[in-house]
Amino acid sequence: MNKECENCKFKEECSIEADKVEVNYGRCVPRDMLEIKKINIFIDLFSRKLSSRLIQKVGEGYVGWDVESCEGDLIKELQEDAARLSAFQRKEIDIAARAMFIYFIRDSVEAKIKEIADKE
Repeated sequence: MNKECENCKFKEECSIEADKVEVNYGRCVPRDMLEIKKINIFIDLFSRKLSSRLIQKVGEGYVGWDVESCEGDLIKELQEDAARLSAFQRKEIDIAARAMFIYFIRDSVEAKIKEIADKE
């Protein structure tokens, strides 16, 4: 039993090392499991916000983000948003959206290059 387990109602069965544990709902839980749970919650909440923003932008007429030719514009806009990022002007969702678009454009391009290379 470790020091953290003093507050745990399952003291007798705990064998988690003290530096890798948190007491969560009265039970010791490996810290990395809690981090993974938090990451999954953050991703879910963030993806909802991102989806909402993208649907709004489609409604405003923005389309074509998945076209290779717009990669340069996306990078430029992402850099401009990042430069304006401050406590007063929230641009995180726009930055994330552009980064996602660039990622998928490049991923798609890389897949096409690999496909062509495999044929040769």
